[in-house]
Amino acid sequence: MKWPLTKLVEIEWIDSCTGGGWRSQDSYLDDAHPAICRSIGYLLHKDAERVVVLQTMSSSSGHVSDSMTIPRVAVKCMRVLKGGL
Repeated sequence: MKWPLTKLVEIEWIDSCTGGGWRSQDSYLDDAHPAICRSIGYLLHKDAERVVVLQTMSSSSGHVSDSMTIPRVAVKCMRVLKGGL
């Protein structure tokens, strides 16, 4: 059995936040903080522009599924997880 990807990573990254509804301007400023997120996946690609991870892969076909692309400027840190394939 051969897995197409072997590096499992955890990425901490910053995401945008939104608000809605009729409220005061100050209440929007009080809630206006970017979200800190963590994602785990199999590393497909990384370069100066982006990091691409995948959720699922098949050893029989070599196909992969369910990607997430995170802009590199949003990445706070990335680490390789032990126990990868």
